[in-house]
Amino acid sequence: MNEIRCPKCGKLLGYFNGKGEIQCPRCRKDNKVYFDTVKKIIEIRAS
Repeated sequence: MNEIRCPKCGKLLGYFNGKGEIQCPRCRKDNKVYFDTVKKIIEIRAS
């Protein structure tokens, strides 16, 4: 389990394995945080 933080504001979003998308409640709602714990990628994707 890796901790996932929003790259924009630094808020802890949770602990996850694998890959997926999650919305940061502190940042704007139309941006999603994409993560892949295998490749160690955390980035913001506009929807």
